[in-house]
Amino acid sequence: EEMLFAAFKELLHDYPQAKLVLAPRKPARVNEITEMAKKYDFSVGYRKALQNTPPLERVSNKVVLLDTIGELGRIYAIGDIIYVGGSLVAHGGHNMLEPAAHGKAMIVGPHMFNFKETYSLFTAANACITVADQHQLAAAMLKLAGDKDLNAAMSRAALEVVYRNCGASERTVKYLQMLLDGESIHGKTLNYAINNATSRNITIEEGRNTRQGEALKLYFI
Repeated sequence: EEMLFAAFKELLHDYPQAKLVLAPRKPARVNEITEMAKKYDFSVGYRKALQNTPPLERVSNKVVLLDTIGELGRIYAIGDIIYVGGSLVAHGGHNMLEPAAHGKAMIVGPHMFNFKETYSLFTAANACITVADQHQLAAAMLKLAGDKDLNAAMSRAALEVVYRNCGASERTVKYLQMLLDGESIHGKTLNYAINNATSRNITIEEGRNTRQGEALKLYFI
């Protein structure tokens, strides 16, 4: 958050009307982050309280903290620029698919090892910008704020990646069902060494000729 607040401070020099909506991974950290924001002279609003606050009062806050659960997926929709957290430090990043599904230009840090496959897809499609520190983060935010064509191009690229990969879960389930039903890709029975040494004490009669589906069921058990 320190790096994010510092970068946001730089953005405000050129875009004083900008707002930062921040979603802590753990709501219990809201007070800690509030104190951090005060060091940068940011006024802070909270999602729960703002629900019952008149609209003109809501806009006075530079930073809005989500102190609720389960709303981030929808709130991505209001962002112009999305920084996907947990990636400037070695936490492994967070899910890029949710902001991408809203067609948002994304910025991430270099530590996306928990989401390597999706990060690779979005990087190859030029749908995200990778930054190494708060200065590069500020520069990327300024670039996306000032270049509407680039922002729109990254938005389209993010949506295209999502569309191309829709249905992957359904295809995986169908493929697994084929295997569980014993319908191997090559249409033949495979040999498995099902015994105490290889299956953690799960045994089957004449295990060395187990059909593929039966072997997979044992594996899942």
